[in-house]
Formats: sequence, C-alpha cells, structure tokens
Amino acid sequence: MKVGVRSRPAPVSQAKLMGGFTIVETMIVLAVTGALFVVIAASLTGRQNAAEFTHAIQSVQSQLQQVVDQVPDGNFPDQSVACSKGGGAPVFAGGGSQGTNNECIFLGKAIQFHVQNAGGISTEQYQVYTIAGLNTQGTTAAPFAAAVPRVVQVGGQYSTYSTAVDLEYGLQTVWMRAPDIKPLCITKACSIGAVAFLMEPGQAGNTGTGYSSGAQQVDLVPIESTLLDENLNTAVGQIESSSGVGGLGDVNLLTEAPINPAQGVQICFASGTTNQSGLITIGSTGRQLAVKLDVKSGNTLCQ
Repeated sequence: MKVGVRSRPAPVSQAKLMGGFTIVETMIVLAVTGALFVVIAASLTGRQNAAEFTHAIQSVQSQLQQVVDQVPDGNFPDQSVACSKGGGAPVFAGGGSQGTNNECIFLGKAIQFHVQNAGGISTEQYQVYTIAGLNTQGTTAAPFAAAVPRVVQVGGQYSTYSTAVDLEYGLQTVWMRAPDIKPLCITKACSIGAVAFLMEPGQAGNTGTGYSSGAQQVDLVPIESTLLDENLNTAVGQIESSSGVGGLGDVNLLTEAPINPAQGVQICFASGTTNQSGLITIGSTGRQLAVKLDVKSGNTLCQ
C-alpha cells in the first residue's frame, strides 16, 4: 500500500510573516506616493501662479487709475522744480518754490510702456512722466501745441522727476494699441508705446492771455509715433514732438491721432507662468478716466 505524499505549501516570506511589505510592493507604494505628490505640487503651484498673475495685473490697473486720477488736481507735482519761459518753451531748473512757476502750468502725465534701460535692454516696466507747459491758451485745432508741452526734467535727467514701475511676477507687455487708429494691430511690432492724460486748455482769462480757472477737462492722448521697446530719450522726444504723428506739440494732432478715441487705449499683458492674459482698457466709451480690466483664460493673448 502506497502512502500518499502531501505537497508542501509554498514558503511564506519572512516579510509576510512579520506583516511587512516586499521590496516590489514598497517600490510600488513609493511610486504612487511620488506621483500623487507631483500632482498636488503642480496643482498648488498652478494656483499660486494664477494668484500671482491676478495680483500683478490688478496692481497695474490700480496704479494706472491712480495716475489718471492725479491729473485733474492740476497741481505742479514738485515745488523743487522751477519752470519758466525761455526760447519759446518751458525751461526747468532745480530749487523752485511756491509761486516760481507762474509762467508754466502742470498739464498732466504720460506713460511709456516696455522701456529700454540705459544699456539698451528691454525691461518689463513702465515709466510715468510729468508734463508741464507754458501758460498760453491753445486752440481748438491744436489744444496743446501752444503750451509747448515738455516732460519735466532738470539737467537732462528725466528719471529724477518721473517714476519707473516694475511689472510683478513675470508679467509681460504683449501689445498696446488705440483701435480707432490701428484697428487690426495686436502685435508688439505695430504697437504704440505711450499714452498721455492732459488737461485741455480752457478759455482765455480776463486779460486775454492764459487760462481761466475751472475751464479745463482731461483728455486721453495716444502717442501714435511711439513704440514699445524704446529707450527713455527716444520716447520723450516723440511725446514732446511737434512734427511726429501724435506728439503733444503737433499742430495737426486732432486729425493725425484723434484724442479721446471712442475705443480707448488697450494694453495686453500676459502671465509669465500661467496660460492667462489681461486686457486693460483706458478711456473706452468716452470715459477717459476709467481703467477697465478683462482677464482672459487660455492662450488667447487678450483676444
């Protein structure tokens, strides 16, 4: 009689007997955990980047609104600058005090975008200039030319009397346009580079010269001859120009580059870290002091 031999059960690993995991199981757990960590980290980073973009673009909107809101005050911004008439144009000098600028008036502000630094390198910042002119009445055809508008500077130093503002969190200037002037322009190559907010000369005073108080309004003026990526000196020359298209001293300003365009001035900014863009519109629907923001999602670059 043959005795049957029972087969032995497969040996159980020591790790199993001790309630642990095999090396393969451990590697699987680590891989899954790592993948989950990457997904969570990416999600948190994406949310942080989106929050940073929102903060950066809203900061630009707020700062631009502050600039345009300062213009109606009509105060010469820095009493340490003396302004007088010389050679038919404003002449600036240091050391001014209250009452020394009786031959000049504060006209407003101009903003240049995507400025080149002294080394010719483009920077993601914009420059806010103070504009002054002679206390001389303009005309309907050329509201600013008679005042000979100039960017306030002393000794050739514009930066001392202007403000450079850096864009935050990698925000990038994509294009800037006045749709009423260049309706199809949505690239940096055909963009304008500067815009001004100026108090329009009022009626003549009792003496027949100068301005009567309270008779001024603020105008939005696209500087059509300016470009993005211009250096400070070039842009200032175009802003002040009496011959360049859209220059503040242009006697043909109203026909060459209409002020207060119906669709305003639009500036497109893109996030450097997310697939978002933001369109800032200044002065649409005739409200030249309004700064509106429209945030876009997807790779639309403000469209």
